[in-house]
Amino acid sequence: MMRASFLIIFITILSQFACGQGQTGDQDWVVLRYIERYSNVAMEEMVRAGVPASIKLGQAILESNAGRSELARKSNNHFGIKCGSGWEGESHAHEDDDYDEYGNLIKSCFRKYDSAKRSFYGHSEFLQKPRYRFLFTDLNPQDFESWAHGLRTAGYATNPKYASLLINIIRRYELFKYDKMAIEGVPGEPNDPILVVASSGTIARNNDLRMVYAAERQTPNQIASQYDVKLKCILKFNERLGSGGKQLDQGEKVYLQKKRRSWRGREKYHFVQEGETMYQLAQQYGIRLSQIYRKNRMKKETQPAIGAKVKIRGWRVKKGKTPRLREAEVDENGNEIIEDVITPDSETETEDDFLFEEDLVEVYHLVNKGDTLYSLALRYDITVDYLKKLNTLTTNEISVGQRLRVK
Repeated sequence: MMRASFLIIFITILSQFACGQGQTGDQDWVVLRYIERYSNVAMEEMVRAGVPASIKLGQAILESNAGRSELARKSNNHFGIKCGSGWEGESHAHEDDDYDEYGNLIKSCFRKYDSAKRSFYGHSEFLQKPRYRFLFTDLNPQDFESWAHGLRTAGYATNPKYASLLINIIRRYELFKYDKMAIEGVPGEPNDPILVVASSGTIARNNDLRMVYAAERQTPNQIASQYDVKLKCILKFNERLGSGGKQLDQGEKVYLQKKRRSWRGREKYHFVQEGETMYQLAQQYGIRLSQIYRKNRMKKETQPAIGAKVKIRGWRVKKGKTPRLREAEVDENGNEIIEDVITPDSETETEDDFLFEEDLVEVYHLVNKGDTLYSLALRYDITVDYLKKLNTLTTNEISVGQRLRVK
């Protein structure tokens, strides 16, 4: 478990301080507790968005003073991110480095988040700006020193010593270990999908998609108007909403953009719980309903049995591996009675077992200096596991000049 792995690292760091490599004062205890609290989300974001966990944790510690800064305490802003022209959320006025025309220090506008974790997700989104793109495409995700200097070069902070301060924090607390854990795929806590838990009315993200949690009795019409998205698009993105006047349940997910063909988190399968439907799974993981049916070779409108293993990421299931299906009956009170049955897939398809049609077109990449499987996966919008499978690789090692299939 990732939790257990962290505890090993935590104890190791403490033992190093105790053995004369440093003194475990109040500051170190505060930082270590902060790392313990946010290391999981940092590793999740490394997998989801490509920001090294060491960099994210190091910046959070530096910018928020391990969660004790005014911005962190009052606005859940752990990375010192200012509002900017595109920010539509709440804000917090705080003195920083902005001056008026007379040279007087004035309060700057900083982003305010619903939770500390939302700030961690927001940091990943902020680094998607064009000026930071080279960090993801040109640098090794385990080269935290280059990332630190790259952030300074791109203008993340004005302090000329920013890179060295960040590097020192990463080294002192051995945050680079979390990069290795994330890349090697150390399993996370169960039922821990990569998504943003936000309050109703706040734009959140799930599976790298913009979405909102509906307020009680809110309608698709109201959501379309509030977020300036055409109603027909809202209904298309969320296949079973039905009509613009439908009253939604509190906390129901509503996507503001087209859902993806596959889940981008670590989980490959979902084990069905009582009452869950394919549409609910499509909404939970941000996958198009038609694609989750296709991925599992299930006929439309059929539903998986309780305990069935439904695939949410990766290639289509093999023929004959369709999840167990259920049959629905209605009792005298009109309640659904669910009976599990095994229904093998009887389709006689002749197409190759690729997840997407475009996968049938082969695309190759010639490895350049600095390329890693991780950076190539980011560049071509695929997973490292998928890239290794395409090229029958058994390790993460690649060499300059090597020809890799990426599609």
